[in-house]
Amino acid sequence: MRLIQGPSALLEGTELPLVSIDFVVADVEATRARFEDAGYAVRLTFDLSSGGVGYYFGETVQGMPVSIYPVSADAEL
Repeated sequence: MRLIQGPSALLEGTELPLVSIDFVVADVEATRARFEDAGYAVRLTFDLSSGGVGYYFGETVQGMPVSIYPVSADAEL
């Protein structure tokens, strides 16, 4: 979980939540596909300095914002 402090371009136009859930996973593309299969579309894509890609889904279950990142990006988060 990540505490969101202050305005965020990710959440522009929505009510600001107190936290988001950031999953760091071994297979980010398989995880992205599972979220999309569950009905959650990718809202933003992040090109990471580690060479990986992160995905932001916005509100998911119970309105909780979710992002996923590859394990290789753990140090830059």
